[in-house]
Amino acid sequence: MAPDRTGMRRRPRRSNYHLINEDDREMEPMKDIVRPPYADKVYLARKKKPDSWVVISAEVILILTLTCLTVYVYYYLEHALFQVHRFYAYTGHPHAQHLVAEKYIEGKIVDKDYRKAIEYFKMAAEQGHAHASYNLAVSQLKGLNVGLKKGEARRLLEHAVNNGIEKAKDVLHTYCYRHKAC
Repeated sequence: MAPDRTGMRRRPRRSNYHLINEDDREMEPMKDIVRPPYADKVYLARKKKPDSWVVISAEVILILTLTCLTVYVYYYLEHALFQVHRFYAYTGHPHAQHLVAEKYIEGKIVDKDYRKAIEYFKMAAEQGHAHASYNLAVSQLKGLNVGLKKGEARRLLEHAVNNGIEKAKDVLHTYCYRHKAC
């Protein structure tokens, strides 16, 4: 054993490419060892640095936020769905506008507000939503101040009938053809 710079004796290094069993002295070392071309370019993995306190605190805040959101959705699913529908209604999706209007008329999740319901029904009916057209026309026929012009309720009911709403067919024949109410 040869001493190194620190004065300590170390064992000589064994070559990784030397395939000789030390107990078997009769075998000769391999003379034609071929090293792969990438052997000098292989880097060892470095020790990973720990995350900074900013990253750890951001992860904790994210986990707490997701936990609170999960509890909210679990206990208040209908209210959460109403908020999602209201967002899509705000962006102009006609089916979401119709669903929000129905929630305002039912008054289960939010307070009853016929004015807001009529606004959402109008927005959806203008985009061609058949159920919204039907609900808007029926609201006019029931006496709510919808603000439809004469003959517009009939046009909305005909649009609903053309799109497969069976109730609209009955209302159209009963109120518009027999009673001349539209």
